Amino acid sequence: MEKSVRTHLLKGLFLLLTAVAILFGCLIGVSYTNDTHIVYAEGTYSGTCGENLKWNFDAQSGKLVITGTGDMNNYSESNSPWQDYKASIRSIEISDGVTSIGNHAFSDCRSLESVTIGKSVTSIGDSAFSNCRSLKSIIILDSVTSIGNYAFYDCMTLTNVTIGKNVTSIGNYAFSGCPIETAKIPAMACKYVKNNSLKTVTITSGTSIGSYAFYGCTSLTSVTIGNSVTSIGSYAFRNCTSLTSITIPDSVTSIGNMAFYGCTLLTSVTIGNSVASIGNYAFNGCKSLTSITIPDSVTSIGSSAFSGCTSLTSVTIGKGV
Repeated sequence: MEKSVRTHLLKGLFLLLTAVAILFGCLIGVSYTNDTHIVYAEGTYSGTCGENLKWNFDAQSGKLVITGTGDMNNYSESNSPWQDYKASIRSIEISDGVTSIGNHAFSDCRSLESVTIGKSVTSIGDSAFSNCRSLKSIIILDSVTSIGNYAFYDCMTLTNVTIGKNVTSIGNYAFSGCPIETAKIPAMACKYVKNNSLKTVTITSGTSIGSYAFYGCTSLTSVTIGNSVTSIGSYAFRNCTSLTSITIPDSVTSIGNMAFYGCTLLTSVTIGNSVASIGNYAFNGCKSLTSITIPDSVTSIGSSAFSGCTSLTSVTIGKGV
């Protein structure tokens, strides 16, 4: 009899504690993901994140706003001041006046969908947005000059990237693991955004498209080269097997060895009036190319430059060769 009473009491206590826990969760508006992260908590939270910077997080909207002037503090993977709310952050606004984004500032914000970076930011720190797996696009303004190592590493849905013209330094693996499809970038950023998902590229600034810049980007269908570019490096577009046309602007003076080697669907090539040299094997294996006009500016055509262009039936060679 005594054992039975004790059992009933324990069951009653368990049910009471369970009811309290459920009621507590409802009152503060807490729910959980499969990762047991808090994804919603009523209220507004705030603090500091730099000598003259403040942050404010609205849990209901999921918006984190950084205001003030000067640099943001650097953090480790798990000690940012909004650490407890990371799973709830859906948008970030970095206001004008903020000059840097700290290391690991927003890493692992897995619900983050949009970021607005103010026009005063000059640097984005190491791993600043790494592992933000819901982020689909990012616009980095002209004010930014450096992007740190792993800055956007493993942003698994990041498909659209714009990088301002004044970036001079991009760290290792800054965009590694990002399935970027559309990129508007300076020439120096080419090798950092290349991946097998890349479809459309616009080179907005810079003078040189480097060697191997887009080598093997088999999904690349469209390339726009800005008028600041003066050279296209060796192997730059080699084996871009989905590329169908290319216009090389008048600013370009040289096309490197094997630059368009193996672009098997390339049907249209326009070579600008300032190109002086076309490298060895530059268009070798472009078997869909039917015609080519080489302007008078060209003085040198490399060995086997158009070898393997089996559909080429019309060739015009300028008087400079």
